[in-house]
Amino acid sequence: MNKLSIEWPIIRGALGVFSLCLLLSALLLGGTFHFRNAMKRDYTAHDNQFKAVSREYLNVDERIINDQYPRFIELYNKGVIGEERRLNWVETLENAKTALKVPELSYQIDTRKRYQPDFPLATGAYEMYASGMKLDLGVLHENDLKSLLDALDREASGLYSVAKCELSRKEKTITPDPERANLHADCSLLWYSIKLSGNREIKL
Repeated sequence: MNKLSIEWPIIRGALGVFSLCLLLSALLLGGTFHFRNAMKRDYTAHDNQFKAVSREYLNVDERIINDQYPRFIELYNKGVIGEERRLNWVETLENAKTALKVPELSYQIDTRKRYQPDFPLATGAYEMYASGMKLDLGVLHENDLKSLLDALDREASGLYSVAKCELSRKEKTITPDPERANLHADCSLLWYSIKLSGNREIKL
């Protein structure tokens, strides 16, 4: 082929297009590397932030468990969380009656029902219940009633509150006879307990 026969204008045009394509390819390739590096930096930053938050969350969760779990076990063993310890309540009352020499004592325990206090209470996955207990006592003096409630505080498994308690005189005159009651006490107690919602069993 003769030099003079080469179509230089056409070749220059093709070379120009080829050079432009190479330049665009280089720019796209450079932009791709820059985008990838930017995404990698963002990913690393977010990953480090996520790991830091996760570590902080786990540390908080571990502190909560260490602080609250022993208290949970204590409440479970005392009969506040889980099933009621009704037999223990009755035994405590009978023991107190014998120890205090209470002349008369009768009691009645109602069925356990869902309890809704008068104030907002967030219980989460748990539900609060209460069982009513009616006490009829014949006592020598008012201190016997206080002593019996103190015995429930110390020895009974559970948590209760006194909803009502009324004292009235049985006889016009006070008698020193320890087998005869001078006062009648009519009391209503509420025994509280906490259960998992949906009747699920608590497993420690």
